[in-house]
Amino acid sequence: MPFFVGIDPITLQIVDIYEYEEIDRSRLPNAVHIEVLPPLDYRCVNAIKQNDGKIILVPDPILQEQHNVWELNILRTNRNRMLQESDWTQFSTNAITIEKKTQWEAYRQALRDMPSNTSIPRLPQWPVPPA
Repeated sequence: MPFFVGIDPITLQIVDIYEYEEIDRSRLPNAVHIEVLPPLDYRCVNAIKQNDGKIILVPDPILQEQHNVWELNILRTNRNRMLQESDWTQFSTNAITIEKKTQWEAYRQALRDMPSNTSIPRLPQWPVPPA
């Protein structure tokens, strides 16, 4: 389902964000409603008025950077949880084979490499833990 933003036509401030099948002008009848099309992210845009008076959305690099940091923090938090959940595999007192321990070591290394190997933090390709 697409995202839309409602924009105050005077201040150009985004006053509403909603996900809907089509524009819902009843939400804010005086606002300008614009669908946020890829590659734009509704969380990282600003509205500007063109010379012809048309209001459009443009990417905001500062908001995008802040959002990227936030997404990377979420990725690291999830990664750290997965590492913690698999700590038991590295203890010398566990009863897994050397082969399994090696597989777990590879899995854990792939987790550690996640932030640098992930181009889109909100869509990470998580490694699969050994069976």
